[in-house]
Amino acid sequence: MTGATHQELGSRVVELCRELKLPSVARDAARCATEAARQGTDPLCYLVDLLETELAERRARRAQRRTHEAGFPLVKTLEGFDFNRAPHLPEVLLRQLCGGEYIERA
Repeated sequence: MTGATHQELGSRVVELCRELKLPSVARDAARCATEAARQGTDPLCYLVDLLETELAERRARRAQRRTHEAGFPLVKTLEGFDFNRAPHLPEVLLRQLCGGEYIERA
């Protein structure tokens, strides 16, 4: 596509990503390209950033799909836990245990 405009190239990237099933790359390609050009970043760094975004989102969607398929109720995290409602649970200790360092020491 030598001589193509920036807009034509962007449209072609979106078409290719749709065919390759890379929705995150399609969504973020133009933004990342602009940022990479502004910062003078190596084109391979730009590509790595795009592919890492795609991979992270695929992993998140996969985990969400598996949780749904397993029939688990609402996903709960430690960040959403209200320690004020359970003052008998030591927040600092629970957060340390979530880190898992005790496993390596055991």
